Amino acid sequence: MKKNLVLASILAVSLLAAGCSQAGKASDVTPVTLTEREKQIASLVGEYPFVVDVNYPKDVKGTVLSYEVWKNGSMVENNVVVFGGSADESNKESFTMIYDIDDDWKNCKLNLSSTSARTSFDISLLNDKNSAPNAAMPSFAAAEDVDEYYNVKLVPGGSYVLSALTLSYGNSMEAINHGKGDYKDFTSEIDKNNTCVLVRLDTFDSEKAAEKYADSMLVNEE
Repeated sequence: MKKNLVLASILAVSLLAAGCSQAGKASDVTPVTLTEREKQIASLVGEYPFVVDVNYPKDVKGTVLSYEVWKNGSMVENNVVVFGGSADESNKESFTMIYDIDDDWKNCKLNLSSTSARTSFDISLLNDKNSAPNAAMPSFAAAEDVDEYYNVKLVPGGSYVLSALTLSYGNSMEAINHGKGDYKDFTSEIDKNNTCVLVRLDTFDSEKAAEKYADSMLVNEE
């Protein structure tokens, strides 16, 4: 219950920020820089918080929010979080994503909140040799100056990374920095020696198309 209340508080903060953070921005996706107080509230849920505001263009009428886990250069896990129409009549939505890594670094809880949903997922961080990572780095949508280069234009049929966390098993680890948020560009840069947990947004020209895509993902999971 306590964590749910914290998530609700963070979400409320992001919703309040939505109105002003979009003003004057060319990007349809705007990372929100949390205040120190907001970071302290988020720390009750996890170490790595991300908040983004999304302003959907009129031709985007359906969305699918999902998360993926990449290990050794391949996707090993993906789950649909929520799918359907693109937010409310204002065509705006806010997403809060908080990554909480266990003290032994063997598991991560991904807490997700949006305007329409709130949920969490338990993710194993162990690699093929059953070893746990020893370091983590926010690899997307976390830099303090991210809005200086972050420029995402949403179009129907697009796939975008809203946030990502890279975990190292003792190898060198570099942040993946680019300003388009493109899913294919991002995943092509994932180091094969590390693990990456990312939150993905897919956009469609209709709610029906989004539902069809989500159904296909759910079938593949089975």
